[in-house]
Order: sequence, then structure tokens, then C-alpha cells
Amino acid sequence: MSSDERPVTESPTPATRRFDRALLQRFEGLALHATRRFRGGRAGERRTRDRGASTEFLDHRAYVRGDDLRHLDWNLFARHDRLYLKRHHDTQDVVVHLVVDASGSMDFGEPTKLDRVVDLAAALSLIALARGDRLVLHGLGSACPVPPRDLRGRRSWSRVLDWLASLEASGEADLGAELRGLGNRLRRPGIVVVLSDLLHPGSTDGLSYLAAGRHELHALQVLTEEEQRPDLIGALELEDAETGALMNVTATPRLMALFRQRLEEHRTTLGQALARAGSRLVEIDPNDSLEEIVLEKLQAQRVVTRSG
Repeated sequence: MSSDERPVTESPTPATRRFDRALLQRFEGLALHATRRFRGGRAGERRTRDRGASTEFLDHRAYVRGDDLRHLDWNLFARHDRLYLKRHHDTQDVVVHLVVDASGSMDFGEPTKLDRVVDLAAALSLIALARGDRLVLHGLGSACPVPPRDLRGRRSWSRVLDWLASLEASGEADLGAELRGLGNRLRRPGIVVVLSDLLHPGSTDGLSYLAAGRHELHALQVLTEEEQRPDLIGALELEDAETGALMNVTATPRLMALFRQRLEEHRTTLGQALARAGSRLVEIDPNDSLEEIVLEKLQAQRVVTRSG
């Protein structure tokens, strides 16, 4: 058994998770979709606008004194008695940033929103690493552990899974401020995938700021059916999942209708802001299977595509 196939060891944290590697490895033939082409830092599998030394032929050009003789097309010389150089597409790595919300609000539902986000992050990380992209992990939430660094190639996937297994939904997250801060730190444009419930009022501004950095941005919003259409009535004491603050509320049909209206307005605003930036909002139901989400919804929304 290779090091990439060994079973995931149990995490010492209470939130131990096991990953179905056989299922996740079904996604290796996919690629994170990008309409933009990025300049990478090392050789990889994604085509850039540059001409380089990959094996994918582009065209010929006339030889100029001083050119590298290794790229001469001798077959063409034999036919035309003139020297031409073969040019190829340059293929480089792209940085993929996975942004995982592990704040207290993600601890809701069965499976919880965080459970589904962690599974999705495991799948997307494998897709990126198998593609030859460089992966960078980011955690949102005041209690989120520091993610591993220098993630390249399939062998790094075990470290990704160990980090994901350690995540617990706890602490606060000011999504507006944290996403803006992330946008300021990202120096090179790349693919950014945000996995969150995006319920914080600052989410729209934060995502818009992030998209302005010329990244290929995919925002995956994970919300449960109970959150979208809560079945509440009467006098209630509600607790804020992140701060623990309590609030007394009398839930009436009119109040519940108003809540649903505000939530829909929030999601519409999010979607419109991302569309203006050339990005997309994808709504995820945590009760759907991982196969349905990745192979149907994410492909339909062109977050992932079949690699060619």
C-alpha cells in the first residue's frame, strides 16, 4: 500500500472525521474550472497565454540566430530547406485557494453544514492536487487551527485531510472583514473557492472585494432546509451560534414570512454582486450526497469540469 492510500488516522480532536477515499478518488478526473488563464509559478498542467516548452504543439516560426537548436523542426527543414522552430503552449501550475468557514454558525443540521463543507473541501483539494495545481488552505473563524503549507501533488492530500478532520464549528467569523483581509494577502490571481453559509451581513462586500483581485471566484453557500424555511411559532429564546448571545422572540407567521423574504433578498444580492464580478454563487443543500453535489451541481454550474 502506497503512502497515498494509507487509512486516515483518527484525529485527537472530538470532531474526528473519516473520509471515503474510494469515493473521493472518483473525482480525480475533474478540474476546477477557470475562464481566465493565469501565470503560474512552476510547471503544471494548466495552459497559460505564454509560449513555452510543454509537449502541446502551438505553431512554427522562422529560426533566428541565437535560438535554441533543440527546438528546430528537422522534418520541416528536410522538406523546405529552411530552419523553423517548433513552439508549444506553456503549461504552469495555478494557485487554488480553498476558504473553509469553521465558525460556530456552521454547527447546524444533520449532517451539519461544516460536515458537508469539509467533505467538499476534501474533494476539491484532491481535484486541485491531482491536476498539478498548488493548493492553499484558509480557515474562517476565530477558533480555526492553522492550516498546513506547501501543498503540491497527491502526497500532500493526507495533510489536507488531517487538517479538515480537526475542524470544529466554533468561534466567531466576521466574513466581510476576513474576506477583505484575504483579498489583501493574495498577491497572485488564482482560483478561489469559498465554502460557507454566507449569512453574515458583510458577506457581499467581502466577496466583491475578493473578486476584484482578478481571481476566478466560486462561492458555495451551504444552507439547511430548516434555516431557509424555519418551522417556528410562539415565544422563543434564541441563541447566537457564534457569540452565545440570547434573544427573546415571539415567532408569528408574519415574522417568519418576513425572515424568509429577507433571506431571499440577501441571497439575491449575493448572486447579483458575484455575477457583476464575473463570479458565481452556487447554493448547496447539505442533505444531498457528495456525488450529487460534485458530479451534478458543481459540473452544471461549471465550478468543476472534466479535465482534458
